[in-house]
Amino acid sequence: MDRLNIYIRYLYILLIICIPNKNIKASLGEGQYMFNSIIISGTTNINKFQITYKSEFFTHFTINDSEKDSIVLSIPVDKFTADSKLMLSDFLELINAKKHPYIKIIIQDKINTDFFDLNAESKKEILVGVNGKTNSYFCNTELQEAYKDKWYFSGKLIIKLTDFDLEPPEKFLGLVKVKDDVTISFKILFVLEN
Repeated sequence: MDRLNIYIRYLYILLIICIPNKNIKASLGEGQYMFNSIIISGTTNINKFQITYKSEFFTHFTINDSEKDSIVLSIPVDKFTADSKLMLSDFLELINAKKHPYIKIIIQDKINTDFFDLNAESKKEILVGVNGKTNSYFCNTELQEAYKDKWYFSGKLIIKLTDFDLEPPEKFLGLVKVKDDVTISFKILFVLEN
C-alpha cells in the first residue's frame, strides 16, 4: 500500500509539472529574438509613407538574474524596404544612415521570468536611438504567447523627428512637407530555450 501511495504522489507531481499553464512564468535559460515586423510610418501635407523591416534570422541572448535591466535590439537601416525607392533613399539620408547604420530599440526591463508573465505591467519604457541620439518613451505593449516558449512582444509609439535633431524635410521647393510626428510599430518574436 505504501508503494502505491508513493507512486500516486510521483504521478501527481509529474502531471503538475507537465501540464502547461499560461500563468506559470517562463523558466530562466537562453533565448533568441527576431523582429517579426518594424513599421515606421509618417505623413506629409499630401500623402502618407511607410518603411518596413523584418528580420531574416534570430539573435541570441541569455536570461539570468544578473542580466542588465535592458535589452538592446539593433535594426540595420540598409535592410529597410519601402514601396518607393526615392522615399526610402530620402529617409536613409534624413537619418544619416551612412554615419549611423543602425536604429536601436532598447527595452528598459530586465528580460527574465517576469518579462514573460502575461499578467505583468503592459506599459514599458522604450528607448529609441536614431542619428546617434537616444530618447526615452513610455509605450503600451502587449505580450502574446504564440506557442510553447514562444512569445510575441508588440507595441506602438510616436516619436518626433526633431527629438533626434532631424529637421522634417521639404521637397519640391516646399510643396511637400514631412510632418514631425512619426509612428514606430514593432512586433518582436522571443523564443525561450529552457
